[in-house]
Amino acid sequence: MKKIILILLISTFKIYGQDITELKKFTKTELQNDFDIAVNALKEAHPGLYWYTTFAQFDSLCNNQKLKIEDNLNALDFYRILAPIIVATKEGHCKISLSDDIDEYFSKYGKYPPVFIKFFEDKPYIINDIDDLKIKGNILSKINGRTVNENIETIFNTISSDGYNLTKKYQTINGQDFSYYYSDVFNQSNSYELEVIDPKTNKTSVYTIRSVSEDWLEKQWNGIDELYFNKSKISSSLTFSNNNKTALLTYNTFKSDKYNNFKKITDDYFKKILQYKVTDLIIDLRNNGGGEEGFEDYVFSYLTNKPYKKYKYVQSTAFLYSFYKFTDRNTIEKQKSLENALQTEQQLESDGRILRKPNILIPEKTKNNSFKGNLYILISGSTYSGGSEFASLIKGHRKSTFIGEECGGGFYGNTSGFSIELTLPNSKLHIKIPLLKFVVDVNDKNMPLGRGVLPDYEVQPNYENFINGRDTEIEFTKKLIEKK
Repeated sequence: MKKIILILLISTFKIYGQDITELKKFTKTELQNDFDIAVNALKEAHPGLYWYTTFAQFDSLCNNQKLKIEDNLNALDFYRILAPIIVATKEGHCKISLSDDIDEYFSKYGKYPPVFIKFFEDKPYIINDIDDLKIKGNILSKINGRTVNENIETIFNTISSDGYNLTKKYQTINGQDFSYYYSDVFNQSNSYELEVIDPKTNKTSVYTIRSVSEDWLEKQWNGIDELYFNKSKISSSLTFSNNNKTALLTYNTFKSDKYNNFKKITDDYFKKILQYKVTDLIIDLRNNGGGEEGFEDYVFSYLTNKPYKKYKYVQSTAFLYSFYKFTDRNTIEKQKSLENALQTEQQLESDGRILRKPNILIPEKTKNNSFKGNLYILISGSTYSGGSEFASLIKGHRKSTFIGEECGGGFYGNTSGFSIELTLPNSKLHIKIPLLKFVVDVNDKNMPLGRGVLPDYEVQPNYENFINGRDTEIEFTKKLIEKK
């Protein structure tokens, strides 16, 4: 029998008195109007809407969710109804976010559970202590009587991801973000009952703890972020080991504003790799969430000597849209700017589709001095967008070994590129709608539709290695190299 201990933790955390019931309420008609605007905008503009979901499935969900709308709901209530519609697009670039009023309310009066978690071996480990309460290293089991699995299932209904992927969702709620997402979908309270399990003794303990403010969360998280996650903030790096025969090349981002000159930096990296006659190259993409289109092509040009086609096609639904007045493109100048950009890149085909013109952002020419040695790719649920496209290119066109967990981005592509931000007129919820469907030119009978690149070796860190700063995936890869 597990021993259960009940402790009431008295804390000095600041509690605010304003209740969420004071938020503005809306009529049923107002929210139905917002709902219709959102759904119609998705159908008009989202080119990947039916990639993974049939028309009938999407309409059925919309009808069911709309029935939940009633009088006297606030914007947060409505968010919980509408979010599953956005998630049903099964595209991580299509996102819903709270209204500015709700964000301001949470910033001033939020009452959050003061726990930061990170998933190891599919279990949510707590990675912070709470004042004198030493629960760091325990597994979070329940909050307010609901199991963590129940909590996560509800939270995941508000988090978009590509296809049927879950690794990106788990990565999304790591750290302090678990508390934020929890508060978006469950009513806040002055205190929270936490049930935790000590993995060393399997003993269960229950604590009632005071809620905390957003300011408390951010201050506490800054220290933990600096201690355990700071390495991932470096844009890119190159290191050598094994008498310079093994190289570790890390790209944590492809965002252009993170580099002074991405191409020159990459040229210099591969100049050293070739100079040292590296035989085994490890490319770390575990934290690469994408960025500038074409950066992944430039790196790949050093990894292959064979011409390749990057996309089967890039598709949009239109050149202009009927709902501009509700968006960030609400002036003639902004609308013309988007229309001109789409007209420059896209064209109407004879079959009625709007596809990218030939010779627009064509792949980088392969380098004569490309790397021809053994290639190992580290991936995770945070490998996304351009990062996951890069992984797909390597998987589809280059002999390599993938290590880690399933990529967060879809193997066969994504819907991203140009976007429109819709602000619903009554609730003021924000919806980001991506406008370009990128279908990567890869085929692999072992890669199911709706999944990211799957690793050849599924390797994930455990809690002890994480706390002690050991990199499980890199250690595994280097041992793999030693054995070959």
